[in-house]
Amino acid sequence: MVVIAKLDRLARDARSAVATRRAAAVLPYLTAARGAGATTLQHPADTLTAGGMGMPRDGVVGRPRQVRRVLDRAATASVDAVMTGRQDQAQSAGQS
Repeated sequence: MVVIAKLDRLARDARSAVATRRAAAVLPYLTAARGAGATTLQHPADTLTAGGMGMPRDGVVGRPRQVRRVLDRAATASVDAVMTGRQDQAQSAGQS
């Protein structure tokens, strides 16, 4: 049982790391869409999907909830980095 719990945690951590890297890759596009006047989450989702910047599982970012998750993950990464004293990581998460 303990071994299974550890493997589950390792798998969850690995998925989370992949999601964080993916969020960092699409964040600049979301920021640009916001700067270009996107007022809903659907607009950048459609733009990313049309540009081939889909998510690993299904290749689609066409859902506003996925855009929200990317933005939330980026904000959490920045806050976590600041709270643990990793200022350089916080800055790169905000710029990526």
